[in-house]
Amino acid sequence: MTVNMIEHFASLKDPQIERNKLHALMDIIVLVIGGVISGLECRKPSSLAFGCALS
Repeated sequence: MTVNMIEHFASLKDPQIERNKLHALMDIIVLVIGGVISGLECRKPSSLAFGCALS
């Protein structure tokens, strides 16, 4: 049985307020998982978008 990443995380509820939502939850999940797989190291949560270093 194979399940793709979108199907696996589809049941997650998006906690963002609709009027303030800039990015879809699935886009954020895919970017974070891709960063982790590629060795991205961030010291602060805000650095996800700015200045992270690849190990």
